[in-house]
Amino acid sequence: MQGAHEFVWKATLKTIEADLRGRRVLDVGCNRGGFLRMLCDQGEIAEGFGYDPAEGAVEDARRLAGDRPLFFEVADTIPQDWGEFEVAFSHGVVYLIHDLVGHARAMYRALAQAARTTPASASTRIARFWQLGITTTSTT
Repeated sequence: MQGAHEFVWKATLKTIEADLRGRRVLDVGCNRGGFLRMLCDQGEIAEGFGYDPAEGAVEDARRLAGDRPLFFEVADTIPQDWGEFEVAFSHGVVYLIHDLVGHARAMYRALAQAARTTPASASTRIARFWQLGITTTSTT
């Protein structure tokens, strides 16, 4: 399953304007952590945090992370002690979320103030939609 998604992850990265180097990144619905591992292996992110409700997937994510600066939790929302993030991804899981507005608000709150106000990033444009309580997959 992880390998089958790699082409989508790479396409996603080509569509965003955010520079991921040295950033704290959140991945919602991380499954086995493949997206965050890919970001680490490209030498991009400082730290990656992923959560997923599937315990077995998170156990795999932890094991597969090796010595990468990645952290995974079994959860259905962002763990409160994780702090703020500069970039947040929620892809491939949205169809499973029952409260999209609540999800969007939680992700917006998890973004650091700088990530909310930097006009160059696609993440910021999405965060502005979320701040208004609008659910969308558009980055324009």
